[in-house]
Amino acid sequence: MNKKLVIRINRVIGQAQGVKNMLESNRDCIEILQQIIAVRAGLSSLGRELVRTESESCAMEKNTERLRRVIDLVVKM
Repeated sequence: MNKKLVIRINRVIGQAQGVKNMLESNRDCIEILQQIIAVRAGLSSLGRELVRTESESCAMEKNTERLRRVIDLVVKM
């Protein structure tokens, strides 16, 4: 699981760096906004994967308190 998540966050970091480079080179705002949308989608995907794996783990371990904490955080997303 960790390897997949590291790959995802590295992709998001690269996209965020791309936004910075686009701003520094005065790229068109529509292109920049499209890249920002990609960054947000990447973070959302990472969050969903973390929620999925953590909730499955809590269910298997019957750790209801931790599962409640995960659910509370999901509601805040």
